[in-house]
Amino acid sequence: MTKPAEIAISADEGRSPAAAVERELMYLARTLDAVQRKRAYPLERSEFIILRILSEDGAQGVGKLAKRLLLDDSTMTRQIAGLEQKGLVTRTADPSDRRVGLIAATDAGAAAMEEMLAMRVARVETYLADWRPAERQTFARLLARLNAALADSVSE
Repeated sequence: MTKPAEIAISADEGRSPAAAVERELMYLARTLDAVQRKRAYPLERSEFIILRILSEDGAQGVGKLAKRLLLDDSTMTRQIAGLEQKGLVTRTADPSDRRVGLIAATDAGAAAMEEMLAMRVARVETYLADWRPAERQTFARLLARLNAALADSVSE
């Protein structure tokens, strides 16, 4: 049986590298959606992302979170409200500007995020098991570069 990657590579012969990358991104997005549907995670994807940012970067305002996640403030506010209802985040007044609420992960939120992170990292490790360490590093670096370019294009 031909693997999807083999199909994609052979189908893109004679096309530009950008066309090959676009094709792989299309399949990546679709496959990630399928993987998400098949897994039983402790958090929704959006909850995980918010909690991971809070765990890595500390408490921050809704506006800063929204900007980081390329969302508008009202969408971010609704997502934060859902996390508050579940006891995964708290909102406190910013000591430097009492009008601004700082969002922080609760212990339960941080624990749920860590549990999901461990599951996700283990899954990725299985996918990259036969990659050399240098290939993994290069892929991570190039993926970060692509993510930065994509984020820049959305925020312009």
